[in-house]
Amino acid sequence: MWFLRPGMNLEYALVMIAAFLFTILLVMPFHEISHNFVAHKLGDDTAKSFGGLSLNVLDHIDMFCALSLIIFGMCWSKPILVNQSNFKHERLGVCLTSLAGPCFNILTAFIMGLVGGFLFWVTFLPASLLRVLCEFFQCVTIVNLRIAFFNLLPFPTLDGFGVIAAFLPDSLLHKINQHRFYILLAFMFLLFIGVLSDPVNFLTVATYRLIAKITGVFAIV
Repeated sequence: MWFLRPGMNLEYALVMIAAFLFTILLVMPFHEISHNFVAHKLGDDTAKSFGGLSLNVLDHIDMFCALSLIIFGMCWSKPILVNQSNFKHERLGVCLTSLAGPCFNILTAFIMGLVGGFLFWVTFLPASLLRVLCEFFQCVTIVNLRIAFFNLLPFPTLDGFGVIAAFLPDSLLHKINQHRFYILLAFMFLLFIGVLSDPVNFLTVATYRLIAKITGVFAIV
């Protein structure tokens, strides 16, 4: 758990919680809307018919996602409401719809990095406030990268499975669906023992460093 890391202090813990709340209330709803918007543009209005394109963020907040993010520092979105038979190219439609949410998180991370880099040019605010603001935008950047790469893991229920499913033969997809429950149990076990954190952390750090070089944000994880 993120709050048990060595060197964690009260100030940084509060900044992290603020970053989590920002992500829960503003970013993840648009993660969901991104999925639904792409599906709509590709011909499937299943999610739209259930209010999936509503701009009221309260309609998209998932309490399980919120708790998972606050406790574990990463979360997955609600299952996408999609009828792939409505897509002109079914597998491509599912792939692009699945990619939309994580891509929105990566875009958000880049924008937050730009804002953090801009703060270096600010001189009219107290240094202590600037430090906290920089930490906040750094945390939002890292959190959104973690969410993006976690959701891109190739497990059923995650967006990443929708991406790789476009390239798998029907026979293998059928077997995966037959054993979906056991795959989910294995996924939860790997998540619990922390095995899945390694690839997510590696990709998060590598991408954050790239964003840091581009935007000039100071803190490197």
